Amino acid sequence: MRSDNTIKFIRSHLEQLKDNNNAAADIATLESLLKKLKNNNLTEDDDDEPLELTLQINDQEHQWEVEEWRSSVEASQSVIKACLVITGGSAAALLAFAGSAWSSLKPEGIESLGITLKILGFAIFLTALAGCSKYLAQHHFLEREPNHKTIGNRFQKLFLILIISSYGLILAAYFEAGNMLSMFNVVRPILIN
Repeated sequence: MRSDNTIKFIRSHLEQLKDNNNAAADIATLESLLKKLKNNNLTEDDDDEPLELTLQINDQEHQWEVEEWRSSVEASQSVIKACLVITGGSAAALLAFAGSAWSSLKPEGIESLGITLKILGFAIFLTALAGCSKYLAQHHFLEREPNHKTIGNRFQKLFLILIISSYGLILAAYFEAGNMLSMFNVVRPILIN
C-alpha cells in the first residue's frame, strides 16, 4: 500500500469515528484500525512502488559510502604525513643543533643526544608501520566479505595504536632533548678587578 493510500485509509476511519461522536479513540479502536490496515495492506499490490526512487536511494547511499571512504583515507594520510614531518623535522633540527653545540656538551649530554635520536628514529619506524597497517585496513574493507571487515577493523585499531605511540615517542624525545639542554659545560666568566 502506498503512503497516500494509507493516509486516505486512516482518514476515512477517523472520519467514521468522528461521525459516531467519538471525541477520542481508545486503544481497542486504534488496534482494530491497525488490523484493518494490515489486512488491507496484504490484499493490495505493492508493485506501484517507483523503481526510480529505489535507484536514487541506492545511488545516494553509494555516494555517501564513497565520500566517507575518501575522507577516511585523506584523514589518515594527513595524520601520517604530519607525524613524519614532525619527527623528521625534529631529528634534523636536533642534528643541526648538535653540530654547533657538540663541543660544549658533557658526556651525559652526548649520550642523551643519542637516546633522543634513537627515540625519534623509532617514532619514524612506527609511523611507517602505521601507514602499512592503514593500507591493509583499506584493502580488507574493500573486499566486502564479513571476515575481511573484522580484519580491517583490527588493522584500523593497530593503525591508531601505532600513530598514538609514535606521537608519544615524539613527546618522550622532546623531554629527553629538554634534559640534554641542562647538560652543557658552563664556562664561568672571568672577573677582572
